[in-house]
Amino acid sequence: MSAPARVAPEAAAATATVTHRVNVRFTPDAALACCLATDERGTSALELWSLRRTGPVLCHREPTGADANSTLALPVPGGRMLVIGYEPAAQTFDLISTGGQRRRLGRTCVGANGAGNLRLVAAPRLPGVLALGVRAHADGSSTVYRISEGPRWAEPVVTVAGPLAGPTVVGNRALFTRLGPGGRVPMLLDVRSGEVCPLRLPDGYGAGLVLPCGGDTVLLGLPVDAGHRLALVDPAGAGAARLLPEAGDLGGPVTPVAVDPGGTRVALVVAAGARSRLAIADAGSGEVSEVDLPMASLVPSAGWSAQGMWLVGSTPTRPPGFARLSPGAGHGSGQLSWAEPDGDWHPGRVESFPGPAGPIETIGYGPDWHTARRVVLVLHGGPREHWRSGFERSFQSLVDAGITVLAPNQRGSTGYGPAHELAIAGAWGGPDLADIEAIGRTVDAARGPGRDRPALLGTSYGAYLALLAAAAAPGLWSRCVAVAPFLSAQRLYPGAARGVRALIDRLDGRQPVTDALGPRDLVRLAPALTLPLLVAHGALDQTVPVSHSRELVDELVRIGDRGRPAPVYLEMSDRGHAAVGEHPDDHAMSAVLRFLTTSDEGRR
Repeated sequence: MSAPARVAPEAAAATATVTHRVNVRFTPDAALACCLATDERGTSALELWSLRRTGPVLCHREPTGADANSTLALPVPGGRMLVIGYEPAAQTFDLISTGGQRRRLGRTCVGANGAGNLRLVAAPRLPGVLALGVRAHADGSSTVYRISEGPRWAEPVVTVAGPLAGPTVVGNRALFTRLGPGGRVPMLLDVRSGEVCPLRLPDGYGAGLVLPCGGDTVLLGLPVDAGHRLALVDPAGAGAARLLPEAGDLGGPVTPVAVDPGGTRVALVVAAGARSRLAIADAGSGEVSEVDLPMASLVPSAGWSAQGMWLVGSTPTRPPGFARLSPGAGHGSGQLSWAEPDGDWHPGRVESFPGPAGPIETIGYGPDWHTARRVVLVLHGGPREHWRSGFERSFQSLVDAGITVLAPNQRGSTGYGPAHELAIAGAWGGPDLADIEAIGRTVDAARGPGRDRPALLGTSYGAYLALLAAAAAPGLWSRCVAVAPFLSAQRLYPGAARGVRALIDRLDGRQPVTDALGPRDLVRLAPALTLPLLVAHGALDQTVPVSHSRELVDELVRIGDRGRPAPVYLEMSDRGHAAVGEHPDDHAMSAVLRFLTTSDEGRR
């Protein structure tokens, strides 16, 4: 790319490194994008970007305050963004320009648990139309609205039976997927007239899953015996579909993210374990070519215009930002050009450790763990998550403090196929605990006498798993940091949010594990937690109530000394589930770094 990202004067005040960019949304013509950005100090802001031939330009940054996770934005014509804000029983809709001018379009009332929320989606380019809104009703029907700047800012277009997913923009129309007992039905909506008609599909194929569109072409996932088959369909044609030839095994789950403006090439993001890969499938020849990518992590969202394809991603030494694939890529010549150069950060690497059921892919940062002074195993939350090979500011802070990081994707992690992910179904703290112990024993044995044993650091489910590991083999570890742990799935379930309960149910987390260690309840296992321990929790945590950490620490204090050091407990009154910041100057991270760099009986 010929020019780095440029920051408009009104946005130049932001100096902290952005460490996360999520909820990335593009206009249909890929001229604008907006996202939610969070920096290393935990400050969140909505960003509006102009995607130009010379590079991406940050047009405006809008702080979100305390409600970052519930604030969403959509880029709209005129270089603006339409922002949804949430109040206890209402939604607000504000139009924000590049200069920061804010105009309230309207406000809607919503019911309990968000019933009646108005969801914003991109609209075809029509005079006066900013976006489309979709509202699901209690009777199961859905209404589509035209969102504009006029007095009737949310004007009903049509009401249809059943929930609606999407839409994607197809020329001057919008394509929704109607969900119902009969399956998925792709439906074309004329936004001007309100006319709705089903998308004609080729004979022999059932309803398809609507995927990204390019120009007037729709990409569908058509159901077949083995899953889905990608096909390109022209809605104005006779229903003939161009099936994309089977691409074979691309090495991981595949997400189609964009179709080129001509409707002939499809971009696929592949989650290949810890790494992301990018492939381009040619609809005519069936050829699939890979884009030359470094060790990287890509957001599964993209915008494709005549200027090329825009994505958001990061590498271990490059914080998350925009990258562009040249317009002619897709025939073996594609290369991703990052808007920002590599930074002066510690590089990462992917390693493999032997485990009870096979190799365990692990991301490493810092000096060689064989000879490093200190090593910490960092366990991810979830459990339906995995470490990616993108930028991790907290890992950089740990390495700066002289600690080598090993971040394993043990069984239960996503990105390695169903068998790996579902290995812990009905066995939380079973196969994944065995994997963590196996890595710990390998590291401890290879490091030899005179060096500290490895430490443990985990957040949420990772904190629960770290404490289980510390109780199961206290002599294997030097110390343990648990951020926002829960005591057990059984104790967490009754007071958990709906999404947390659904996750526990999906993975049968309340099923007890029957082995020598016994039920995975940390209060029961508290007597075995004899190593130095730091527990940190945010008092405002709505995912894992702070009462779990309080009860664990109270139990450890009640048990008394018994040769153990007193637990260190940090409770942050102004924080939620993200209780520890990423920057070393953050007071909670600073306490964690001091704790992990203390030399004591952890040395062999």
